[in-house]
Amino acid sequence: MRRAIFILASVCLTSGIACGQWVPISGRIVTTTETISSDGTVSMKWKTVSQYSRSSSGSVLIQRLGRSGKPATGTLIDYGKSKRVYSLTYNDGKVNDTHHALDRGYAAAPPTGPTVTHQKSSLGTEKVNGIDCFIVPVYDISPTRERSLIGKAWLAPGFNNLVVKEDVMRPKLGGSKRHIVREFTVTSQNEPDPSLFSTDRAAVTKQWKVPAVK
Repeated sequence: MRRAIFILASVCLTSGIACGQWVPISGRIVTTTETISSDGTVSMKWKTVSQYSRSSSGSVLIQRLGRSGKPATGTLIDYGKSKRVYSLTYNDGKVNDTHHALDRGYAAAPPTGPTVTHQKSSLGTEKVNGIDCFIVPVYDISPTRERSLIGKAWLAPGFNNLVVKEDVMRPKLGGSKRHIVREFTVTSQNEPDPSLFSTDRAAVTKQWKVPAVK
């Protein structure tokens, strides 16, 4: 999972959101990917759909939907409890701890607006799917810590800097490129079902059996 999908701040700024509180939200992420040949033609194009759920405790679940419309795989980012990241496979209930280190400050002080860094790099503001966003550049970081500008991200301060849209162009070997656009659409602002964030094998398997919301 790329870091740019979850650009988070660790300071609370003045807003209508109380410090220490995540805004619960559910939505759909549609990712459109194009492979662009060195001559500029699009050689391949495909879409993937994921369901996103976040609780007020900060636990985040991203479920990638298969062709059946049911969750196929998932990533659970448990800011609220264990501070761990889990990969989930729904059809057989597999749960793997991926051992990614999480910033514990995010759960204690979720972002409520642009950070100082965001303010310095901001490219302006814009509404995306009716949500007020500020725009920031997205960079790739090489093993030697060099940064390369690859696109932009639209962050919603009203939803703890949730990335509502991302548009990046990644160079590939041989002069080709991969153009990736992700867009988030809100489906609910209610507290998600707590069972979504369980790492119990039976609970994970049950989520696969329940049809996804169309």
